[in-house]
Amino acid sequence: MIRTKITELFGIQHPIIQGGMQHVSTPPMVIAVANGGGLGLLTCSNYSTKKDLVAAIKEIKSKTSNPFGLNIPTGATPEEFDMYLGAAVEEKIPVAETSGAKPDAVIGALKNAGIKVFHKIPTARFAAKLEKLGCDAIAVIGHEAGGHPGPFGVVGPIVLKEVMDTVKLPVIMGGGIYDGRGLIGALAMGAEAVLMATRFIASTEADVADSIKQWIVGSATTDTIMVKKENPNRVARSNAAYQVLGMEKSDKTQSQILEITTSMKGRDAWTGGDMSSRLHSMGQICGLIKDIKPCAEIIRDAVEMAEAIMSGELKKKFGS
Repeated sequence: MIRTKITELFGIQHPIIQGGMQHVSTPPMVIAVANGGGLGLLTCSNYSTKKDLVAAIKEIKSKTSNPFGLNIPTGATPEEFDMYLGAAVEEKIPVAETSGAKPDAVIGALKNAGIKVFHKIPTARFAAKLEKLGCDAIAVIGHEAGGHPGPFGVVGPIVLKEVMDTVKLPVIMGGGIYDGRGLIGALAMGAEAVLMATRFIASTEADVADSIKQWIVGSATTDTIMVKKENPNRVARSNAAYQVLGMEKSDKTQSQILEITTSMKGRDAWTGGDMSSRLHSMGQICGLIKDIKPCAEIIRDAVEMAEAIMSGELKKKFGS
């Protein structure tokens, strides 16, 4: 068993955290990850009412006794954040992952409520501020990550090292991780846990269309591209993605581009399985994922591989 500052801080068995993915991180996935010993994160922005969010939290609680957390965007409106915070406090949620710009008020409110917080960043320039704000940990994501890895173009291992040189908080590494090699590599560089997202889309519990899971299994590491230069988004290579790129090179305004990209996303993009005319956030690691299996098995296999490398393979290869 691999014990780290993060497993102790969040009360989890393994140093593996399932990233909060809009429209994808739903109760079935969170339950499966929590029962597998990792930290599952429910994405609050999936829900438009407090009643629905609380119902989702209660569903998770009814099927696992292990810790899980909420993913809360700092860009939420005050009304949305009040709903998220109210549900978290009422249901005694222990952990929150936050992401986005201007996190001061959101992190402050969560900390005042006694919730442990880790904030996700793409560059070390924000790390010292997060430490001052009272974050319990920092998650770093590199340019290779799916979703919104920031506009800086720096890969995860470099961001990790720079953040570790900047603050004393435990750091979680995300982007480009799908198995035990990524886990042990991150730990060897000083991370206290890893954040995996794309890998969990290709799981039996992911509530997305099977065609999307099969796309991942058949994809290459070059099958993602970046769109939306104002807020870069790594997505699966598709006709929709190239349409957005074409709009960005034309005289379309950012509001017009946002309108079309919003229409290409949504819950139905994942349940409908349309990989041509819709946008799907996906990390470059998709090209290395060659199977679909339960979340608990994904976690177990990663931990067992990391332990084998740590206890045997490295010693055989480099030991005297």
